[in-house]
Amino acid sequence: MKKLLLVLLFVPLISFGQTAEEYYEKAQVKSAKRDYYGAIADLTKAAELGMVFAYFKRGAAKQDLNDNEGVLKDYTIFINKGGKYVWAFRSRAGIYYDKGMFQEALEDYLTSISVDPAEEFVNHPYYSIGHCRAALGDMDGACKDWKKSSSLGNKVASEDILKYCN
Repeated sequence: MKKLLLVLLFVPLISFGQTAEEYYEKAQVKSAKRDYYGAIADLTKAAELGMVFAYFKRGAAKQDLNDNEGVLKDYTIFINKGGKYVWAFRSRAGIYYDKGMFQEALEDYLTSISVDPAEEFVNHPYYSIGHCRAALGDMDGACKDWKKSSSLGNKVASEDILKYCN
């Protein structure tokens, strides 16, 4: 009976001894297996243990579940806690755009350039910035951004220039 009591006392201590990194790694495995709910649970624990990047990854898992409100919440927490990752801003901007929140989308797309200027030339946001400006009524600014996007190789931007710009 004493042995059973000792086991029951130590089992909770063992399960609570996991680190944020261990929860994060478990979440990565679950996410790879498309167990997004399991990944979210582990990422929540990692976040509770202080891993800021877990909020971004949890948002990404929620994006796979089409939970846009959850994505916005997690990316906003990540950003407000000082997280600087270009895709947090770009993903949040895309959701803002889809919700008709064009000014917020524009701000996030512009911020994403300053977060990682090198990324600007690899996966440039100028095409999307142009659409935000167009939605806000700034066609001159939109055309300028589409031209920048086109100069970086975006063929769709060239089509928009022909369609909407002088």
